[in-house]
Amino acid sequence: AFCQYVDTSKTDLACEGLNGMAVGSQTLTVKRANVRPPSETQPVASAADLESSIMSKLGGLTGGLDSGDIIRPTRILVLLNMVKREELLDDAEYEDIKADIKGECELHGKVVSIVIPRPDRIDPGANVPGLEKVYVEFSAELDAIEARSKLEGRSFGDASVGCEFMDEKDFKDLIKRI
Repeated sequence: AFCQYVDTSKTDLACEGLNGMAVGSQTLTVKRANVRPPSETQPVASAADLESSIMSKLGGLTGGLDSGDIIRPTRILVLLNMVKREELLDDAEYEDIKADIKGECELHGKVVSIVIPRPDRIDPGANVPGLEKVYVEFSAELDAIEARSKLEGRSFGDASVGCEFMDEKDFKDLIKRI
């Protein structure tokens, strides 16, 4: 595993303190990463090649779990398997859920808005666009990408969190419909 310290002046001290430490039946080996000298670096690729390389390393990001369509990352991240219809009926529970999700997402970047569609109070069984999904709008695509990499697959209650990106125009259209 690799670690990067915010205060790089502490790196050697941390390596010294952790190297040789017993953890269970194993002994940690901690040292600075080997950095390739500049003469061994690869030639600079074109912007298109670089983008293609990054997209392939991100695993062929899909827009929808059921669509199979490839979509470029956007500022809108949709979280799946995090909320259930019945949890969204109670105002206090809804606000707690929204605050918890916002707090978690803010660990990965600036959150502009969070939209969690709620069931109709008069007819809780009615079809509501986007129900049981959480829409998080980040200020930057990179924040949404980081959040996805950290949140996808995590356990949340008895489910595994799913993530997908959503086109920003589609997000705006959804907001108008709910």
